[in-house]
Amino acid sequence: MIGTKDIKENNIITVSSKGYENGSLGQEEQRVLTLEDVTPKLDKWWFQYPHLLKLNVLLGCASLAQVTLGYDGSMMGNLQTLPSWSAYFNKPHGQILSTMTNGITIGAMAVTPFLTASGDRMKRKHVLAGAILLTILGAALQSASVNFGMFLAARMILGFGSGGMQVSAAPLLAETAYPSQRPILTSMLQAAFPVGSFMAALFTWGPYQSSMKYNNWSWRLPSLLQAVVPLIQLVLVYFCPESPRWLIAHGKEDEAFEILTKYHAGGDRNSELVKFEMAEISAAISREKIGKKVSWLTWFSSKANMHRLFITLALPSILQLCGSSLIAYYFSIVLQDIGITEPSDKLKINIGLTLFGGVCALVFAIYSAKWRRKVVMQVSLGGMCIIFIIWIVLADINEKTQFKNKALGRGIIALLYFDMGFYHAFSPIGNTYVMEIVPYTLRGKASILYSLASQVWIFFNNYVNNLGMDSIGWKYYIVYCILLFTHMVVIQFTFPETRGLGLEEVAKIFGEDISDLMFKAQQAIVEPESPTKRKAEVEHIEDTKSKTSET
Repeated sequence: MIGTKDIKENNIITVSSKGYENGSLGQEEQRVLTLEDVTPKLDKWWFQYPHLLKLNVLLGCASLAQVTLGYDGSMMGNLQTLPSWSAYFNKPHGQILSTMTNGITIGAMAVTPFLTASGDRMKRKHVLAGAILLTILGAALQSASVNFGMFLAARMILGFGSGGMQVSAAPLLAETAYPSQRPILTSMLQAAFPVGSFMAALFTWGPYQSSMKYNNWSWRLPSLLQAVVPLIQLVLVYFCPESPRWLIAHGKEDEAFEILTKYHAGGDRNSELVKFEMAEISAAISREKIGKKVSWLTWFSSKANMHRLFITLALPSILQLCGSSLIAYYFSIVLQDIGITEPSDKLKINIGLTLFGGVCALVFAIYSAKWRRKVVMQVSLGGMCIIFIIWIVLADINEKTQFKNKALGRGIIALLYFDMGFYHAFSPIGNTYVMEIVPYTLRGKASILYSLASQVWIFFNNYVNNLGMDSIGWKYYIVYCILLFTHMVVIQFTFPETRGLGLEEVAKIFGEDISDLMFKAQQAIVEPESPTKRKAEVEHIEDTKSKTSET
């Protein structure tokens, strides 16, 4: 049956209506092989394959990149509940609080011009390593801050690092991961965000419950611990392989072949998968570069690229304008609005909420390769929209009863959990989807634009959400109901489905002809049978039969 795969003794077999026939295409209903067809099916858990275990562990340097942002958002929300932090910085509120919160976002936006200048000229892992070092420096300075200016400067340095990590991590994961595990690993990048949130909630709650409760170490220690994961990343990035696609694009095919052989084929230099990957990647990159100079204007060179540009900017906007930032950065104010004022209670609720969000994100990331992208997006946004409607109704009743009915407050807390669950069904596939829809020559630029759009909207949210909730309270949530419905309409009519396609193969859903590169990739593993060869084989068979008969 078409589409069925059979891997025997590491020899690839091609597709036909009759199944597979060794070494050549079948005669009926034949079609072009895709990367999914030639990728061997894993019969065991991935960690039982030494080469995949090593690759995925080393790629942790990239998949953990969002831990810093998740940690920061949760930590800043939790610091606002600590009497020691509030007193040390003279009870920051309004624009001062927004500026302190936005420090990391300001830094991330400021570093973007430098990342744009480097473009694809620098290795993915070199950009990532530099960003990790800046993050560690920022965390150290933040924990040692003595005034508002130093605290803000430290957070901007953290932003330099987190911005660099976001831009370099997604392409490195998408371009280096084992084909069948690429959607999972790129989804893990965003799934690391709630993991960071949980760590920050735990590391803030711990000191508050100890003898540090009323001294400055209750906020300095969580700030310092923000460097823990980046230190782990720094060790991993040193040993991590470079993107094979970057190497091929820079004329280092031999090095790319060695990396693919080692990490995708377990050292088998005759691997059909590696041959297919090398041919497909080389053909795609060559075609993208022939006859044109790749620049930022390339986004406007075709209808397909303009469509890609729209999605690259729209997707991070949708993820940041769906209400998640209300919970991440202004969790304390949200709880204040429903009558929960005790710092210890807020910290406990946040620990549970971030743990639940982290589990949801990891589960949805693991199964991201199995589900259709658009279905997950629509179910997620629809669920959040319903949650906000119920939240508005309960908040209105709660306010009118002057917060006397504690059950209503607990109901709103339950809604926060549901909202977090729906959000983290969508969030892991954001980077995955954008890295899929753009070709290699635009992937680095797409990562920069995705990160910049995210940071712009985070910056916007950290000012507007604070002022909006201070001014009209729960009524501000109505805005997000409207936005969520609008997002669903945009996705339905402008986002194509990409599940099951290789990075170089997604181009066909944008109306681009990729038959040439698919032919070259197939030719790398399927050797056409010449008439001379077929004649020699027939003569050999007849000669064998003759000798057998004589015997």
